Amino acid sequence: MKGIAMSLLAVGTVVAGGASPSEASVFELGEILVSAPGERGEAASDTVRGEEMRAHDAQTVSQAIDRVPGVTLSRGGARNEEMVSVRGFTLRQVPVLIDGIPVYVPYDGNVDLGRFTTFDLSKIEVAKDGGSVLTGPNALGGVINLVTRKPTKALEGELESGVRFGDGGYNGAYSAFSAGSRQDLGWVQGSGSWSKLEGFSLADGVSGRDENGGYRGNSAAEDVKLNLKAAITPRDDDEYALNLIYQHGEKGNPPYMGDDRSVTSRYWQWPKWDKRSLYWLSRTGLSESWSLKTRAYYDSFVNRLKAFDDKDYDTQARASSFTSYYDDYSVGGSSEVGGDLAEWSTLKLAAHFKQDVHREHNAGEPTRTDIDNTWSFGAEHTAHVTRDLDLITGLSYDWRDTQKAEDYQNKAITDFPLTSSDAVNWQIKGVYRYSDTGALHASMAYKSRFPTLKDRYSYRMGRGLPNASLEAERAATYELGVEQTLFGNTRIDASVFHSAISDAIESVALTRNVSQMQNVGDAIHQGLELGIQTTVLPRTELGVSYTLLNAQNEKSAIHVTDAPRHKGVIYGAYALTDALSVRPSVTLASERYSDTAGTKVDGYVISDLAVRYDVTEAISLEAGVNNILDTRYELSEGYPEEGRNYFLKGKVTF
Repeated sequence: MKGIAMSLLAVGTVVAGGASPSEASVFELGEILVSAPGERGEAASDTVRGEEMRAHDAQTVSQAIDRVPGVTLSRGGARNEEMVSVRGFTLRQVPVLIDGIPVYVPYDGNVDLGRFTTFDLSKIEVAKDGGSVLTGPNALGGVINLVTRKPTKALEGELESGVRFGDGGYNGAYSAFSAGSRQDLGWVQGSGSWSKLEGFSLADGVSGRDENGGYRGNSAAEDVKLNLKAAITPRDDDEYALNLIYQHGEKGNPPYMGDDRSVTSRYWQWPKWDKRSLYWLSRTGLSESWSLKTRAYYDSFVNRLKAFDDKDYDTQARASSFTSYYDDYSVGGSSEVGGDLAEWSTLKLAAHFKQDVHREHNAGEPTRTDIDNTWSFGAEHTAHVTRDLDLITGLSYDWRDTQKAEDYQNKAITDFPLTSSDAVNWQIKGVYRYSDTGALHASMAYKSRFPTLKDRYSYRMGRGLPNASLEAERAATYELGVEQTLFGNTRIDASVFHSAISDAIESVALTRNVSQMQNVGDAIHQGLELGIQTTVLPRTELGVSYTLLNAQNEKSAIHVTDAPRHKGVIYGAYALTDALSVRPSVTLASERYSDTAGTKVDGYVISDLAVRYDVTEAISLEAGVNNILDTRYELSEGYPEEGRNYFLKGKVTF
């Protein structure tokens, strides 16, 4: 605690920064947290802008939202996946969207946020109270929406490139570009990025099983991403856009290096982690206040995993070694119509459909196919009770129907039982604007999440028994918050929340070596959040994010993972001159469970520092150091994080 206090004091006295660069234009069709008359707008602490991501060198989505109150960076150690938890809810309970389009993996509902770069994003929205019932199914604990960019000029673009180093030498490099044009009747834009990590360096003194310190074994990764968009805008209220996103990834999985001898090291590599997303977004003005929005998409996920015998990664002779193939896709769409019924009344209606197809096999085996269809129908009404008081009510009905589920045992394919499930969701929210600079909000919500294909049909590598009859998890969430601007330069967002989860899906031991996923859990997630952004000092910006979280199961000894009791970030910048600024930050977290059986990792304090120099209005250079004190820490037990590392980058805009 003394170390934490000293770090906070140091940042509080040094932190600051010049005027924020102009943010990239937001692709409004991709928003889900839209400010509108009578609705609560975006809380400043719940949205991360594109310029903020780049200012703090957040190159992946998980890094970008790590400083949002209620959000905690986590690591799927055994799969080397960057993830987050939101108020203790995992990504299986918090769907990830791009421009409102679901992109999470069909089979297990997760997604590796480390494969999603931020270079083409205008902002990231985090709806932590479950979001509107109109956003679609499975938003038990919230929604994360990645909003892309669109051009605002006849010709504009940017090019960015950088390199990374560790204490042991060169770690990797990246490049990104964007170019676009906006005309009277529409716009086009293309963007792309490439990054290659040769590996990362461990903090000094870290060593363990299969590691002698220094360079982390099997930590290399490479990612390529392209985003092409075109839109026509025949009228002010109309916009029709077609988007194509291509992602290719390759990565290794650093093996376990902890002290628990019961944990078997995995020597895994992914030579292919590919996603393709083709989607259509539109908005058509029907009258002065009524409009129709549509979304249609095809999203594919092709994955190849190779499990090797040992750390040489060149043989697959053991029974534990295999090559696994996924060939998945989701196809679906949604429509939303809304407008004013009267001066005091606004109504919105939405319908969603999504088909998830999972196809998998190991080398030498036949392909098995699973198919889920999911529907959601919702209505939301906003009553402008008075000039300063709004009441928003919402109701939705979700239905999941399994079309196909194939089992493979004794070299034969058979069918699992086909099941269906439904759920009703509702939400009530009140917003009272007590002054021109402040507002109170209070909400109650009852949300659900259907079990994934993996929850119902996976044998979990021989340690699980499928359970096709799993029902939806449910959560009742209550929130009270305030948003206040002080002195014209300080924004404060504070909230308290309580979520009661019922029918939670947990792993239940049937025998010593076999378990099954069952609806047996009850849990409580409760706490408070605080976000502060201020420019109270000259040439200075300062932000503070803090979360107090108590997340625990009520009926079992199974622990909620990746939910530290305390999590905080202090960040900012100080403009030494009009061209030169310094941007430090400190991230701290208390201990957390990283395993449901009770394994913990210690808390940590991490300090970063970046220096930016604007050569001209169009050219900037930046250098920085992350994990300045070379702190040894883990997000998942047995998987140490990167030690001290450095970066250099340059950017040109036109």
